[in-house]
Amino acid sequence: MNDFYRTPQAELQSGGNTRDTFAADSRPFKVSGIGIASLLGSAVAGGVLLYLNESKRGDTARGLSLLGLSVLILAIAIALAFALPPQVPGLLFHLGQMLVMLQIGSLNQGDDLQRHQAQGHALASNWKAVGLSILVMLALLAILFPAMLVFGPQRF
Repeated sequence: MNDFYRTPQAELQSGGNTRDTFAADSRPFKVSGIGIASLLGSAVAGGVLLYLNESKRGDTARGLSLLGLSVLILAIAIALAFALPPQVPGLLFHLGQMLVMLQIGSLNQGDDLQRHQAQGHALASNWKAVGLSILVMLALLAILFPAMLVFGPQRF
């Protein structure tokens, strides 16, 4: 007869990270680089760096979802900029995007980046993150400039 109060006999599964780690020769971007890029080039620039890190790990689907999340964060910031009065400083929107992207980067890749660096592997320079964020910022300006012409410069 079955003993219902007896603990089940099952093999213990490890709850560790099942995702691939970074290759030894890859140079992923630091979480601080993601924050700098988000401050200079919006949340989308941080999302591009998150995507590049995930693609170096071989998980482009997750990278695309993080990039989509960063576009959503930028859309929310733009919507808030339109909804709030013009007296609200624009710096708050930039800082908000940076803080959110820092958290996303830290929660999704922070431990793996620290492990990668602790194993003696190199990380990408923050200057490279600055350069990529400027490119993203220029691309966003090329997209948003026509919107500014349509809606008027007082809201931008």
